[in-house]
Amino acid sequence: MPSRSCNNVGLTVRLLVLLLVVTVSSNSSSSFALMNEGSGTTSQYMRKSSASIDLPYTDPLVTAPPGENAPQQVHITQGDLVGKAVTVSWVTVQQFAPKVWYGIKQGDYSRVQEGQTTRYKFYNYPSGFIHRVTLNSLQQYNTKYYYKIGEVSVGEFWFLTQLEIGLDVAYTFGLIGKLSTILG
Repeated sequence: MPSRSCNNVGLTVRLLVLLLVVTVSSNSSSSFALMNEGSGTTSQYMRKSSASIDLPYTDPLVTAPPGENAPQQVHITQGDLVGKAVTVSWVTVQQFAPKVWYGIKQGDYSRVQEGQTTRYKFYNYPSGFIHRVTLNSLQQYNTKYYYKIGEVSVGEFWFLTQLEIGLDVAYTFGLIGKLSTILG
């Protein structure tokens, strides 16, 4: 085990190198970019100093979905290490029981799973109700599962479970979603 003084020496050397880099960059009259041999240059793009124009709250890209207490910001993540679970998360304006109905046939939700709800406050901003439900009894790999969220779902969603884990199995995971603010 290295001694404590060796660790302090290593930290001191790293801090001196950082100080040297910061000193050189602050004394330089022109900006520079660290580049590997054969690499390109940094972008010439400069952000405008004026404020950007926000989308109005009535724009379809940022409006809440129709329906009372409709789920928003719905997204999924892998729910376990072997691909037999998926966690569904969403946000609502009002609290309700976080339940997901699901099955392998469209419109036929033979299973139901309940989860947890959390909420946070950041200064004066209270978050919406954040729901998470882990569907941990998915029996089949490479299978399309259909699901609906809550008692009053605004529609049917679906996901495809991953291929069975193996040495020659490529693992590709993509996510497409729309994150927006909740208008209460």
